[in-house]
Amino acid sequence: MAPRPNKEEPDYLVIFDNVDDFTWDIKDVIPECIGGRLIITSQDIRSSKLLRRGCEKVYADAISPPEARMVLLQHLSQGPDPPREKVQQGCDEVTEKLGYLALAVDLAGVYMGDRAATPE
Repeated sequence: MAPRPNKEEPDYLVIFDNVDDFTWDIKDVIPECIGGRLIITSQDIRSSKLLRRGCEKVYADAISPPEARMVLLQHLSQGPDPPREKVQQGCDEVTEKLGYLALAVDLAGVYMGDRAATPE
């Protein structure tokens, strides 16, 4: 992280997640001071226009179906035995519905792993 340009400016991190609807007036609540960091997640490529100063854009595409299955299965691991075919098919269905988006698949795995005694 770069040093703060003005020692009187506070460090901060603000995250705006899923900014896909510009009618929310997010621009009105974005911090003006320069001593912090701002992260905006959006599927709308115009979201960088919400910022008054420059930004670094990072694009995250969908992961492959096998990678998505692996991410989900890591949360459902029940031991050294390979998962049953039924579990693998269920994982494939879930990841497909999530569009193979890595964060969505990972969060679904956390949710499912915390609530299920067995993956089935």
